[in-house]
This record gives sequence, structure tokens and C-alpha cells, in this order.
Amino acid sequence: MLGHIFAMLMATGARTSEITGLRWRDADIKNKTIRLSSSSTKNKQARTLFVAGRAWGRLDEHSKIRPISDDSLVFPYYTGAEYPATRAFRKASNRIGYDWFIPHLTRHTWASRVSTMPGMTVQRLCQLAGWSSWQMAQRCAHAMQSDNHDVMA
Repeated sequence: MLGHIFAMLMATGARTSEITGLRWRDADIKNKTIRLSSSSTKNKQARTLFVAGRAWGRLDEHSKIRPISDDSLVFPYYTGAEYPATRAFRKASNRIGYDWFIPHLTRHTWASRVSTMPGMTVQRLCQLAGWSSWQMAQRCAHAMQSDNHDVMA
């Protein structure tokens, strides 16, 4: 389960709580999207996550064994509660000597990668990441500067 959660974090830039609290009713398998409600995001603004690559493959396979109820968690803990991903990541990373790792780093990695995509703007990055202030996106904006010559050409 932790592998699925990690793949989703890296592919979507979502916060850990947004993925661990995800319910099947919010996953649109056909359109490869996840709809986060305003009650499930930090800034209380709904947004859509776009899932692709390995994360999409994992979610698609995982969806074939999902419970009948659309209200069920997508990635439940064995007790049925939300998966304690932060604690599990800490345990796993300590075991392999990466005691510096925290799941939130996946969000920054995602943002840095997405910021280099052609046509990406600070405004669009804010929208995709669910940031209400541009200051957060500005931390990744340096990567956007590298293709200014190509965009202007």
C-alpha cells in the first residue's frame, strides 16, 4: 500500500493527507483524474489531480480489487482506517538509512519537475498544486526560467 501511496504522491504533487484520505467516489478511473473536495485540501479549495504513468497503472490495477462501496478509502490501512503513511515512510526510510526523508519532499520534487514542462506558468503551477499564494510556486519558478529563450523564440 505504501508503494501505491508513494507513486501517487510523486505523480500528482498531492499532500500525503489528500492521498491517504482519498475515497473511491473521488477517483475517476475512466478520465484518469482524482477530484479533491474543498474539505480534503489544506486551503479548502477543490482541485483536480491528473494521474499518469506508473501511478496511473498502479491505480488502475488497484481499482480492480476495490470494495463495493464508493465511500471506501482507496488506500486503507489493514484496520480500515486511513493509512498512517507519514509514520510508515519514516520507519521505512530509517531502515534504509534515509532518515532525512519525509513524504512532503515528493510534493517539492513533483513541483520542480512540473515547472519545467513547456507552457507551465506560475499561475498554472499554483492551480495544479493547490497553493493559494504565489510565493510557494516561486520556489520552483527558477526551473521555468531556463526555457524563456525558447518560449520567446
